[in-house]
Amino acid sequence: MAVRRGRDGDRSAVHGYSATMPITTVKDIMTEIVQTLRVGDTLAMARRQIERGGVHHLPVIDDDEHVIGLITYHRLLEAWLSHGRPNTESVAEVAGDIPVDMLMEKDVVTVEPGTTAAEAARLIETNRFGSLPVTKDDKLVGIVTAGDFVRFAQRHFEAERKRKPPARKAKRKATQKAKRRAASTSRPAKGRKPRP
Repeated sequence: MAVRRGRDGDRSAVHGYSATMPITTVKDIMTEIVQTLRVGDTLAMARRQIERGGVHHLPVIDDDEHVIGLITYHRLLEAWLSHGRPNTESVAEVAGDIPVDMLMEKDVVTVEPGTTAAEAARLIETNRFGSLPVTKDDKLVGIVTAGDFVRFAQRHFEAERKRKPPARKAKRKATQKAKRRAASTSRPAKGRKPRP
């Protein structure tokens, strides 16, 4: 956040941010209820969870709820397409007996709830991830997806649209104050003649 100091020492925020604006963290935007898979679950189970839950990312956890992998909708499609006969076999037929641990992404980047949303967005953007599992004490507590960022932005923009911009109000007050000052300095003091 950039802050600029005026001549009189007051702090004014640059680009509409105030010095007291809280920093948005992953906890503020993540989805806390996460559908998961476990080692030994099949791709058929992953497909059902993806279709029923309308999700595209399923963390794979161990018995201690540690994230050990990630199955995505795209991985499921890749498995179906690479199987060799996508025109004659359904996704269900291909996914029937294949365990998720054979196809899951094993090198999973996670974030903690206190990570700034800006850092999580940077990770998603630069690594071209669709999601980041959220862990606390190495246990899964949520997930943050690109969709979560879009929903957060939508709520922010709606709230922004509903409130009056403080900059206009401050500008109006400053203009009124300047007019009063100008009016008071242009009046002659009692008993004195105005200067030409």
